[in-house]
Amino acid sequence: MFKKTKLIGLITLAIVTLIPPQLFAGDTATLLAPVLDDQSFAILRVHMTSTQLEALTHEMLALVDKHVGQAGVEAIQNELMEFNANAGKMLDSFEQAGADTIYLVFSLKTLPGFLVVAPTHKNPDSLIQVMKQMSPHTEAKALPGIGNPALVVAGPAPAMAQLSLNTPGSPKQLTTALAVCHDNSAVQCVLAPSPDLRSIVKQMLPQIPLGSGSIPLGRVVDNLQWMVAELKAPPQTALSITTNSPNGRNASLLNSDIQGLYTLVKQIPQVRDMIPRIDALFGHLTPIQQDRRLSLKVDQTTTEAIMKEVFAPSLVSMRKKLSQRACRMRVSGLGKAMLIYSNDYEDQFPLKFKDLRLAEVTEKGMRCPAVKTKDSYVYRGKGLNQSMPPTMILLYDKLENHNGTGRHLLFLNSQVEWVSEERFQALIRQDNALRRKRDLPELPAR
Repeated sequence: MFKKTKLIGLITLAIVTLIPPQLFAGDTATLLAPVLDDQSFAILRVHMTSTQLEALTHEMLALVDKHVGQAGVEAIQNELMEFNANAGKMLDSFEQAGADTIYLVFSLKTLPGFLVVAPTHKNPDSLIQVMKQMSPHTEAKALPGIGNPALVVAGPAPAMAQLSLNTPGSPKQLTTALAVCHDNSAVQCVLAPSPDLRSIVKQMLPQIPLGSGSIPLGRVVDNLQWMVAELKAPPQTALSITTNSPNGRNASLLNSDIQGLYTLVKQIPQVRDMIPRIDALFGHLTPIQQDRRLSLKVDQTTTEAIMKEVFAPSLVSMRKKLSQRACRMRVSGLGKAMLIYSNDYEDQFPLKFKDLRLAEVTEKGMRCPAVKTKDSYVYRGKGLNQSMPPTMILLYDKLENHNGTGRHLLFLNSQVEWVSEERFQALIRQDNALRRKRDLPELPAR
């Protein structure tokens, strides 16, 4: 379903990537010199077009379609396409204003805010308006004395006020990290903690609590001089992360902390529930040490393996849980509709399930979201009224609705319960016993 769109996107990208960008990653430190200071510790650079973003989105959906199937696509498509549309509009606006690269600059002096910096070869006034439109509380201006390209800076008022007082600086480690970035990366993130930031981290965040353990964050920042993360856009999608430590021993300690972090994350029940094969995931995310550097590369082959071994089962599991939750809400809504119906008909519940249409329930609202077929619920409410025992069963899922993993039961008191098949059979026997006492026909489990 994505082949034609994907092909067009990849052909366009192949042409786009042959055109050298106006500004290279190696020039970033020079370009951003007017907004950097001695407390600058991170830069996020985005050099991506809306065409690249669309191709990346379709590539991701194609991978899901290949390894999970249409069910997996349906689980993430709406949210992913919505993000793609919103981010694409933003990128288009910047491009039309002459900005093909956007930088987010973080400094201790501007926290909790940050500066958004964009160079343009056009009149900077249009770019200033774009930045102001994206955030009504943002101030934006072109820096004076800057030639071609003009440098437009935006940010919250306190950050912009600090910029006007700023003495430009050139953080050594941040500059070193920028020098190893590749020119053709669509997204780059560079982190180099300043001495003051290291001190603050040690005092305010000495530990990262995770599940049954913790990671000494102060030790982590001591072992890390800088980190660079880069994402390449299609047709050669790849993610790479490189860290640099003061020496080989520090790099080994940093690697141990990363493995310790993985171990702690794997112990968190919610994470294991969301990603059942998290061990396989972290197996693909083990960095390689070369003296003082750690490097991790996630190329197309690794991505395919992660999708097949890790996220395909997780997406299937997620879809089952989402459909189960939607079914519970559907059954709960049917319970409320039955109460409305009984209030209008002398406390009697409908003789037939389809009679709920009189309580303004749509035909879609009478189907289990997991299968979306007619007669996916079994109705037992004929002859029941509100004066009968609250544990009598009004309605339940058919076994095949949730692949035999369980069923939702709706009781006379409007309570909904998710039960195993063994529990379901026991409740049906109990319900039939209550029906016999009231001279109602017993109904078999279906």
